[in-house]
Amino acid sequence: MAKYEFFLSYKSDDWDDYMKAFLEDVRSAVGRRTKRARDDDFVFLDKGEIELGQNWLPRLLDGLQNSNVLVVMYTPRYFTSEWCGREVEFFQRRQRAPAAAGFEHACIIPVLWDIPVDEIPASVSGLQYNHASLPPAYPEVGMLGLVRRKDSRYRDAYADAVDAIVNAIVEGARQNLPPLSDAPPAEKLGSLPSFFHPATADSGGSVPAAAAQPVPPGPGVVHFFYLAASSRELEAAKSSLVFYHPSGGAFWRPSLGGQQIKALAAAVAGSKDLNLGYFDQTVDEGFANRLLQAHNSNNMVVIFADAWSIHLVPSYRKYAAIYDDHIRFNSCMMVVWNEGDPDLDENSSRTLSGTLSSVLPTASTQQEPFFVPRIEGENTVQARLRQSLERLMHKIAELGQTNRTPVPTSKPVLSVHSGTGD
Repeated sequence: MAKYEFFLSYKSDDWDDYMKAFLEDVRSAVGRRTKRARDDDFVFLDKGEIELGQNWLPRLLDGLQNSNVLVVMYTPRYFTSEWCGREVEFFQRRQRAPAAAGFEHACIIPVLWDIPVDEIPASVSGLQYNHASLPPAYPEVGMLGLVRRKDSRYRDAYADAVDAIVNAIVEGARQNLPPLSDAPPAEKLGSLPSFFHPATADSGGSVPAAAAQPVPPGPGVVHFFYLAASSRELEAAKSSLVFYHPSGGAFWRPSLGGQQIKALAAAVAGSKDLNLGYFDQTVDEGFANRLLQAHNSNNMVVIFADAWSIHLVPSYRKYAAIYDDHIRFNSCMMVVWNEGDPDLDENSSRTLSGTLSSVLPTASTQQEPFFVPRIEGENTVQARLRQSLERLMHKIAELGQTNRTPVPTSKPVLSVHSGTGD
């Protein structure tokens, strides 16, 4: 018998009371089905398993080698985590090993938590997240939507969804997936590539690496950053959260209905007349370095910012200040406001504008389109973005080779706790 029936793979920022409640329901049902005692230690969960002061990597390797099934919690943030990607990669290797040949049931069980179906990355397209035993509401609202209303509207749907996930876990666990015979030692787990970004790996093996992609130099490339908090980060201070996705960032939806800012940005950058390479970048402790790397490569940088996030959430004020300290001729910032925001009136507009001027003293002196302090509506955002990209391309062509000094980026320029660690 394996030490653990399943390993729960999740992004720590996503852990909350709803996910805890879901895990308890699944744990209880799996315990009954597998005849393991309720207090038996049969689930590997890093919050409970890896105690403060323990050596993390040996405990992680123990969980990866001695769990029958990997349950992965699909969220937007999950797919930004290199360590979550390594956990999936490790289990994929176990499933592909000759000892697992002929297995009928999957040993990697995705749970669609709070990510829209059309935003699931292509890298995991081979992992089945939906099947006939799951209720119709599951792909529509995700497991988070079901658990939030499991005592009312989605009582039956939630019970059916949990039962389907439990069945998949039990069927997969019965196969007793063998450990990986050629597993790396614990201290080298960081050398595994992320399943989400197969070409990337942290050769040092001790610090989760940011996803690295080869980016060509020159103004034919634009990097998009999103200074936008999640609904969870804003709920204590803002009454209306209708525009804010639970994970924030690139999934923020200001003024665009169902269309995300990142989808519009990609459409403009990839349009026939511009035809730019574009990259969505993470805003975390490596933000300053990414700005400097783009500058040194003569790439364009566009920052989409949410005024409420900068005003209400300290970490986003810090990120905005980092941008202000690293403004170069290759970058611009667009502050996108929500036309229908019920919290927005004349007084709050003045307050938000004052915050932007205070936090962004350098950017505030720039002319449009290099700094757009207030922009609303999809058509206006699209037109201004196109204008900004065209102006940035001309600016880089004019100054990129003659009026800049490359800035070293081998060491972190500034470390800011973002609350987005694995």
